[in-house]
Amino acid sequence: MEGFENDLKKVISLEERAKMKASLQELEYNKYSKKRNRSYLFVAASIAVLISFIGYSLIVNQKTSTDDLYAEYFESYRNVIQPITRGVESKNNSTKAFEAYEKGNYKKASTLLIKAYSEDKNNAYLLYQGISFLQLNNSDKAIEVLNKQLEITDKFNIKTHWYLALAYLKNNEVIKAKKSLEKVLDSSGDYKKQEAKSILRNLN
Repeated sequence: MEGFENDLKKVISLEERAKMKASLQELEYNKYSKKRNRSYLFVAASIAVLISFIGYSLIVNQKTSTDDLYAEYFESYRNVIQPITRGVESKNNSTKAFEAYEKGNYKKASTLLIKAYSEDKNNAYLLYQGISFLQLNNSDKAIEVLNKQLEITDKFNIKTHWYLALAYLKNNEVIKAKKSLEKVLDSSGDYKKQEAKSILRNLN
């Protein structure tokens, strides 16, 4: 009987040990799982922060598009060639051209400026033709006319370089646009120098 009791105690003791071991293993597993989950959460959070930072950096450092630069800086040059007298009927093509130009009728202005230029070869007409073509979204024609204006040196050349740069921007011809902007910066006057610097910063 005593031997049976001893064997029973041994069996109970082994069962208790097995239960205790199982409890300890379960506790250890839970602790490891929590630690592992925390590690996963930390890694996931770190990746999310990194992606956000990269995205923000790309947005901040993204260069302004040439179309945006063109839209921001383009505006027509004022009429300094042919003063318009209100109430007086226009007689010649030059007066009619600048009258149309001031009214924003750039299609009519470009046609009349071509006629005016054929009559007296005033090189300034080419500048206003180029601007009119830009207003009509015909940057290729504007480039052609503005480059023609630059064949003869006169006081309008720097303004022509400015509008030529904008026309090249419109065509996404960045290298040519930079060259024209550098001509503006190299000029003796102040015409559009700050604007040229600003555009070049965006292009570089």
